[in-house]
Amino acid sequence: KVDGNIYEKGDKWQPLGECTEVTCKGNDVYTKLGCPLIRVNVSAGWTLTEEDLSQDYPDCCPQAIPPPTTTTTEKPKHYCGCCVDGKLYKRGEQRDIPGYCGLNVCAGHNKWTQAACGLISVPYGYKVCTEDTSKPFPTCCAKAVSPEMDC
Repeated sequence: KVDGNIYEKGDKWQPLGECTEVTCKGNDVYTKLGCPLIRVNVSAGWTLTEEDLSQDYPDCCPQAIPPPTTTTTEKPKHYCGCCVDGKLYKRGEQRDIPGYCGLNVCAGHNKWTQAACGLISVPYGYKVCTEDTSKPFPTCCAKAVSPEMDC
């Protein structure tokens, strides 16, 4: 039971005034997932929106906004995306970061912006399951679970 509402195991909800998603695990145990931390390359013209509490989770989370594109009559002299290990990525294209719990977004000119896990709240008596880099982002992020649950 939370804020006068009764939830069953597996139910998900967004607390009023928060950009988070809460999942009922049963027996008064729940987990809370917040927005990922996002770093943007400001010098490349990227910006970051604020949380928008009028939207549902995860749409309420800050978003990376690419720089405005300009049109030119000349053909570009070089590729303006990103290249990793011989693979080309277009601006805005995403890739997981091997061995790290995060996500890269190509900002162009071989520069990347990065999304990482957000902060977690650990209720009294809970344990922290550390990041699992074998899983894709954001399921690889650390989380708080009740002591009887497996990580």
